[in-house]
Amino acid sequence: MRYTGVSCQLEATDWEEAIEIYHRNGWTDGLPIIPPTPARVAEFVAAAGGRPSDPIGHYALRDRPVTLEKLAINSVMAGCLPEYLPVVAAIVGCMLEPGFDVHTANSSTGSLALGFVVNGPIRHLLGMNTQGDVLGPGNRANASIARALRLIQINVMGSVSGAGAPHSHDRPVLDRSTMGHPAKYVAYHVAEFEEAYRELTPLHVMLGFDPADSVVSAFAVGNHIMLSNHAETGPEEWIASVAHYLVGAGRLDRAGFGVLLVPPEPAGMFVDAGWSKLDISRALYESTRRSAAWVKQHGWKVGGRFERGAPVEWGDAEQMLAAAGRPEDLHVVVCGGPAGNFLVYMQTYASSLELISRRIGRPGRTA
Repeated sequence: MRYTGVSCQLEATDWEEAIEIYHRNGWTDGLPIIPPTPARVAEFVAAAGGRPSDPIGHYALRDRPVTLEKLAINSVMAGCLPEYLPVVAAIVGCMLEPGFDVHTANSSTGSLALGFVVNGPIRHLLGMNTQGDVLGPGNRANASIARALRLIQINVMGSVSGAGAPHSHDRPVLDRSTMGHPAKYVAYHVAEFEEAYRELTPLHVMLGFDPADSVVSAFAVGNHIMLSNHAETGPEEWIASVAHYLVGAGRLDRAGFGVLLVPPEPAGMFVDAGWSKLDISRALYESTRRSAAWVKQHGWKVGGRFERGAPVEWGDAEQMLAAAGRPEDLHVVVCGGPAGNFLVYMQTYASSLELISRRIGRPGRTA
């Protein structure tokens, strides 16, 4: 079934039949959807203050136009409320920027998932969860916004999964993920707990936005590491433990970024010690720095630049690698429940990818 960019209308006798039509055509993520009736889609478009044909962007490598109506249809299917659509549109706009590399996220065998962080007043306007089980289930805004992104990848961008498996539909399978990822259903859906500690500057302000702006920052995630840092007695020990695992993950490079989710308990420890977010990023960056000579001698493989156990060459002792390209590329986000010294570090898939941010406003616009 060729993608034309034009929405069609189908008739069904009831919701159950409509849901089965979507399953048979491969238009779902494998779970039931809310049938996107014309009236409901129109309500979403109106709530976003736009028109159905308003362009959000263009997926160039598959020559697929992305319009507000297409986002509205899939947002209805995902269980969103109309007021969520501007957030969905802002995230999709980030995904379509060159630095995000949406084609890799849609087609790689590497099983990429999406990640996003929401900042600003819209978190409260939509009732987003910033605290306990922030990456888990239970919050409609977090979950349905994230699910809408996957349905958009499937139905608008052609990222149909299941390479090598039998299918009941005739859609081409263009998502070539080898293993897949649970977060491919609802992404790493994060809303920052900005109110936890005013001393720790919110992510969007760190990136140059105004505190009153509602902003989304989107990225592609290769994998994540969850650590328990309950034995550490201060910031230096905490940083040393995290750095140990990041170095051991074998992803040191001269470029790239990472996203570190820090819950309130350790965040308070840093505040009490007078640390800022940038202090955390700098300390972690410095603690993960290793020379190319060290990396080779310890048997790590880095990207496509040198193989595991490659001989040390002239200049390798001075060529430095780290968990990110710069200290400020290790982005610290405060979120999660009040108790527990756990943290999550999200690694990007490749050092060439970028974290992309934009204001949440009228879809298709960045301000």
